[in-house]
Amino acid sequence: MPSWIRANAVYNLTDSTDFVTVLFDHDELVRETAIGKLFQTAPDTYAQYAASLKQDTNIRISHTARNLERWSKGGQSVLLTIEKVMVLKSVDIFASISEDVLASLAPYLNEVDVPQGENVYEKDGMGDTLYIIVEGEVRVHDGKDNTLVVLGERDFFGELTTLDPQPHAATTTADENTRLLGLDRDTLYELMSDYPEMLKSIVRILCERLRAKRSD
Repeated sequence: MPSWIRANAVYNLTDSTDFVTVLFDHDELVRETAIGKLFQTAPDTYAQYAASLKQDTNIRISHTARNLERWSKGGQSVLLTIEKVMVLKSVDIFASISEDVLASLAPYLNEVDVPQGENVYEKDGMGDTLYIIVEGEVRVHDGKDNTLVVLGERDFFGELTTLDPQPHAATTTADENTRLLGLDRDTLYELMSDYPEMLKSIVRILCERLRAKRSD
């Protein structure tokens, strides 16, 4: 059975005993999913395995376990690979890419938490990252009082300067506490090379935003 299908099945389990049975599965994605779900649904049971998981020879597994430990102590919450894929599949430009490909991309996505009122990008600044909004809302504005657009969950921004390294034409500010997934320029170029339909989607959305701006 394909890795994604098995991981998705594990993600939808409800009994903590079932998570334990695949905690040391041979499939990395399945293991990571089981670890994260056990941590969320039965933290006391997870604690019995936490030490060995943090020392696991699989770097991705040990990294996940350490991140979960930081989360349990009040640090940044953790998005599992399968959760990142679900976010990406709900965004237009990634919708046509298979889950297995997106799962291999997910570890390269940076999770960024932006407090309300903080700028992600500033007008005339440089950037090389396309951001996808997981939770929250950002406002794109001229640096003063003129709002160009407000973007919410599953919207993305920064695509223009990621594709063409020029200064930002506007400032982007978090209107509320916001979580983002960031995709850097080199990774985006590789994806577009392999999946030209992704470039077509970006161009289409850029055109839609340009038309909306002209109509204001």
